[in-house]
Amino acid sequence: PVLLLDEPTVGLDIPSRRDFSQVLKRLASDRAVVFTSHHVEDLDDLDTEIVVVAGGAATAVGTTGQLRAANRNVSLEEALSRLMDSRP
Repeated sequence: PVLLLDEPTVGLDIPSRRDFSQVLKRLASDRAVVFTSHHVEDLDDLDTEIVVVAGGAATAVGTTGQLRAANRNVSLEEALSRLMDSRP
């Protein structure tokens, strides 16, 4: 099974975002979860694979740690910004 979510955290306050993150982790234990987000903080505590899409193409794939490491261990926001700026 696959669960697709488009911007599921829009409008959520901080406690609700935390609760959503926990629910998402439980859901991901037995299915693929694909969700889009413009909020980097939604991705930061997930230990999972991230696909960076810019200009309609995947520009990078990796965990948050791998994406940071590939960009000299900068913040996740800075790493994603760099990856999006390098789009094809």
